[in-house]
Amino acid sequence: MNRGSVGRVAWFAAVALVSGSCAGDSVPQDEAEGPGAAAPAEAEAPVLSRVRITGGLLVGENIQEFQPCAGGPAYWLDGPLTPDVLELHAELAPGVEPFETIFLDVVADLGPPPAVGPGTTYEGSVLVQRLRRAAFEGWGCDDMAADLVVEASGTAPFWQLRITDTEAIFSTPESRVGLDMGELRSDFEGFLVQGSDPEMGNVFLYLTEDPCRNAMSGALTHLTARLERGGRVYEGCAFVGLSGDPDAL
Repeated sequence: MNRGSVGRVAWFAAVALVSGSCAGDSVPQDEAEGPGAAAPAEAEAPVLSRVRITGGLLVGENIQEFQPCAGGPAYWLDGPLTPDVLELHAELAPGVEPFETIFLDVVADLGPPPAVGPGTTYEGSVLVQRLRRAAFEGWGCDDMAADLVVEASGTAPFWQLRITDTEAIFSTPESRVGLDMGELRSDFEGFLVQGSDPEMGNVFLYLTEDPCRNAMSGALTHLTARLERGGRVYEGCAFVGLSGDPDAL
């Protein structure tokens, strides 16, 4: 073997020895960092704010925009109920304009805008959790009083019972009567409000958690109503107001 060959063999042997020594001294990274080492940082979950909110839902090509009645920036409609809400918009809107708005009253989470898609240009998202009302006509931003407990109404014949923190008014095209109604309370099948009429005697308002559609306008509410007043029965739809909503927050 010549000198060059001996030199190459010695170099490879030295490299192998050093490599083996380094491999034997190596320590897994998690052990090297020790038990007290900080875990890798994880992305923080977005902070959501649960609210009862009313506004207009504008839908068109690449647009599903919710504008709150209270003003301020518009939100992108998002969340698990989005397909149902968009289907409802398609049912209620006339469909004669490229962009049309319906009124919405919902319990929702307000969060950041989506990470991808057309909604990224908005300041935030509204994630609908529970639907209270939806209509193309008949309701608007100026009809929700802070002291409203529940409102029930029906057609054929028209009737309405509106209960607030301070009064209860039963209305028909022929009359308007003040009732003495108790508190909204949970019942076996939903909610119950019991009271009395100065002329007709006992009054019972039964509310079940079944979505209801107005026979004339198609407007949707989250409750079905049955009113018993003086031996007469009235049927229709209902929704809880800001003062009577047990699930709003």
